[in-house]
Amino acid sequence: MRVFIATGVLGLVFHGSFPAFPVSPDASAAVTSARPGSVRHVSGSPAVLDAGQRRPGGLQSRHRLTTGDQVRTRPGDRVEIVLSANSYLRVAGQAQLEVLTADYPAMDFRLVDGEVVVDSARTREEHQVSTISTPAGDLRVVRPGFYRIRVHRKRPVGVTVFSGRLSWLGPGGRQAEMSRSRHYSLDPLAETPSVSRMDKYEWATLDSWAQERSAFLLNCFWGRRPLVSVPAVTQPVRANAGYRIKAGGGLRTTGNSRAELLLSPGTYLRVAENSGIQVMGTTYRDMRFRVVRGTVIIESASLNPRIHSLTLAVPSGDLHVQSRGLYRLDVLPGQKPAVSVYKGRVLWTGAGGRKTRLKSGRRWILGNSSSSLEPGSSGLDKNYRKDPLNLWSRLRARELVQVNAGLSLASRDSAYPGFGYQNKGGWVLSSKSQWFTYVPFDSSPRSPYGFHYTNIRWIRGRDLREKTMAGRRRNSYLLKSDRAQYEPPMKVTNSVR
Repeated sequence: MRVFIATGVLGLVFHGSFPAFPVSPDASAAVTSARPGSVRHVSGSPAVLDAGQRRPGGLQSRHRLTTGDQVRTRPGDRVEIVLSANSYLRVAGQAQLEVLTADYPAMDFRLVDGEVVVDSARTREEHQVSTISTPAGDLRVVRPGFYRIRVHRKRPVGVTVFSGRLSWLGPGGRQAEMSRSRHYSLDPLAETPSVSRMDKYEWATLDSWAQERSAFLLNCFWGRRPLVSVPAVTQPVRANAGYRIKAGGGLRTTGNSRAELLLSPGTYLRVAENSGIQVMGTTYRDMRFRVVRGTVIIESASLNPRIHSLTLAVPSGDLHVQSRGLYRLDVLPGQKPAVSVYKGRVLWTGAGGRKTRLKSGRRWILGNSSSSLEPGSSGLDKNYRKDPLNLWSRLRARELVQVNAGLSLASRDSAYPGFGYQNKGGWVLSSKSQWFTYVPFDSSPRSPYGFHYTNIRWIRGRDLREKTMAGRRRNSYLLKSDRAQYEPPMKVTNSVR
């Protein structure tokens, strides 16, 4: 009896606790909730020099920083410090940071060398970090936002304000306000900072913790394994679940198979039977693929055009997905390409270079050679919700949200170190279903089909007292009406990853 109980306890501990992707051996096992001034996450082997000590020691998660402590990182190290409820200071590798004041809510730091990122987008103004001192003066957070600060001993201090507002107090009482979407170069001898506008794609460089290892990863397939073409290999191969298609490769399904691929966190690509795609770009800033033939459906609950770029190439031009939503693209033999925008926004660049915005709630017929939409473009068919492929995609959305609701807290927390806040979420592999599901970080977004995802356990006011919450499994989302309307054409197949 005791052996049975112990086995059951171990099963509860390890169920659903595996991270989305293998982490480095030197990374900490999980992200933990902590009090202000505590270390929330550690990767690598950073060191901390406590006040009054001569030799630095290893820095671990949950370590409470005090006034006079120094945090030192080596190349590849990462440290995240809790400033207040839902406000964080991230220290990059090869940096040196000194704690000036560790009394909440006034937490002051001195950046001696290296780079830090201040993430205060989800907290109140009265709970901001007070100042970050640099050799060129003090920086105070005026409004919630995202800021990157770089200190190099032989160069001016660099500050990038992605959003929010900073106040600079330089030597001699000089002051300046720093607004969003701008770079600032601070020179102690200059009267005013040097200002330049930030490129729109630089949002992707905000959080260097994100790892782009999920775009075009085969989540699961139905029926026979899809064929995958590999660059420099003549014959295509049969892919198992967990296979990631690289740029230059392609995927093809036969008459009795379907496939589901992951794009950026929260965005799925579903390939129907007798369809094929050619992958051209796999980074989050440049996800591009060509629909060779057949039908694909894109479901996105979190696509952010400032961070992610998704382009679909068809014979009549390129389709740029500009927001989260639900889209379907049909490229059938003998017919002109058609795109159905159920929800969201799409920018079409025709063969002549003319750009046209495709409105939501309509089905568009794209000409093969003209640079404008044909008059045949019309609204969606009233029976589109009863289409077998659309019903299957809706069912998949329900199942994935159900898997998300059944994850353990440890499993949800494991997504953060691998993806970072810039993606607003990460992929987590369920040990029960062997599917990757989306876990948002700071909100509870809805799938375009209307189903709610459960978010990660972020630090709230009650978490400052080190309280924990128990995860609960929700009821099934599969309704009887859906069971009657949808008949799976084949059995779902999941291979060992």
